[in-house]
Amino acid sequence: MKVMKRPTTTILRIALCLTVLLTTSVAAQAQNASRHRLFSADVRRLQPSPVYDFLEQALADYQAQRVDRQLILKKVEFARGSWNTLATVRPDDECQISILDDRRYVVVWLRGGSELVTLSFPVDYELLSGSTRRQLERSLVSRLRTYRAPQTALHLPATTDGLTRRADNLYVKAGGSFKPMPKVKGDTYYTIGSNARPAFVCDRHYPAETLANILLAAVRPSAVLSLNFLMSDNNHQQADVTVGQWLSFCQKEGSTPYYIYEGFDGTTHSAMLVADNPQWGYAHMLHVTCRASELTVEVPRMKAKAYLYIPLANVTDFFATTPKGRSGKKTYR
Repeated sequence: MKVMKRPTTTILRIALCLTVLLTTSVAAQAQNASRHRLFSADVRRLQPSPVYDFLEQALADYQAQRVDRQLILKKVEFARGSWNTLATVRPDDECQISILDDRRYVVVWLRGGSELVTLSFPVDYELLSGSTRRQLERSLVSRLRTYRAPQTALHLPATTDGLTRRADNLYVKAGGSFKPMPKVKGDTYYTIGSNARPAFVCDRHYPAETLANILLAAVRPSAVLSLNFLMSDNNHQQADVTVGQWLSFCQKEGSTPYYIYEGFDGTTHSAMLVADNPQWGYAHMLHVTCRASELTVEVPRMKAKAYLYIPLANVTDFFATTPKGRSGKKTYR
């Protein structure tokens, strides 16, 4: 009988890898467990914010005197108190978080009605996440490709209450606007059907409104977006996703969608779809094109150029450098 030799070297390597992974995992758990808690579990659950992890990690880095984090720590400015005072904050202390001029987080802790600590730092997604824009872009594309949107039902208003009449049989439901560019809106559009109830507009005679409903309300959730991701490192990538997939993914990340119709060149409609995330300080922009023949079919196929993680602080300047912005044909502010 032939006796097979055991691959001792391979087993040892696997054991070593497992030991390293286990050690790393235990060390990470120990670090998280020892990190000073500034916010309660209830606050984290009820009011999600990137502020919590950022400040707790920044305090831990200060206490550990991490040299590699000094540039990050310098971005945190104290109006009252200091890092040492922050270390005395308890999770049950009253805390107020606000965003000043869309650019800086301001965090205030009070105890017994008296101000204990006041600090501020930029609303900057790279600072908050600890990752570069290039890393975040690659991660988003990878996660989006495998993301599966949950099944959701379309919600139609029962009456015209809350709708504004725009034309004979055209009503609009206001959905807010993109603050840096107020003409970019979240409005959806309706007609009154034969049953005297509102229905989503889907009509080639109303292309701007129909496209808004497709891209904002996902009235055609299986509509295909062929995305060309124009990455900041010029290593562009492509992916086909559904509108429902894109909207659900962005909303899960805390973004709100907004839209503006750009025009019609005789064969193709164009529009811009924005995913606004003020808590992290960025927006994603899709420049969408849809052939007129696709507008009212059951599963439209559209193309889009995707720009990811545009800092909100200079989003209007960024848009001015795109072809549409340079053309002078459209003004979105």
